[in-house]
Amino acid sequence: MKKEKKLKQKIDLKNKLLSSYAFNFQQKNEIINKVFSLARGFEKTSSISEEKKLIQELIHIGKENLQVDKEWEHFRLFFEETLAGFHSKLKSKHPELNSNDLKICSLIRLNLNIKEAANILNISPGSLKTARYRLRKKLNLKPGQKIIDYIIKIDQEDFC
Repeated sequence: MKKEKKLKQKIDLKNKLLSSYAFNFQQKNEIINKVFSLARGFEKTSSISEEKKLIQELIHIGKENLQVDKEWEHFRLFFEETLAGFHSKLKSKHPELNSNDLKICSLIRLNLNIKEAANILNISPGSLKTARYRLRKKLNLKPGQKIIDYIIKIDQEDFC
C-alpha cells in the first residue's frame, strides 16, 4: 500500500509538471503575440527606413518564436513519460490520426479548456473548435459523447 501511495504521489507530481509545461507554452505565446502586435503598430507609424528594418526583423523573430515544434517535442516526450503509451494507444486504435490530432488529444487529456489549448497551439479558439469537431469524426464519437471521456477511457485501457 505504501508503494502505491508513493507511485500515486509521483504521478501527481508529473501531472502537475505537465500542466505547468502547458501553461508555460501559453504564457510564452501570449508574450510573443503582444510583442508582435506592438511591433506591427510601430511599423505602421514609423517613417524612418532603418526603424522599419528593425521592426521587420522583430516581426520575423516573433514569427519564428511562435513555431513551437521544438518545444512541442520536449512537451511530447515529457507527456509520454508521464502518461506512458498514450499516443501509441491512440494511434493503434485510430491509425489515421496525424501529429496535429495527437497534439489536440494531448491537450484534451490534460483537461485544458478551448482557450488555453488554442493559446498553446497558437490558433484561434474557433479554429480549435473546428479541429476538435474533425477529431470527433476521426474518433467516430457519437453525438453527445464527450471527447474527454473517450480519451481518458483510451488512456486507461490496457495496451495490447
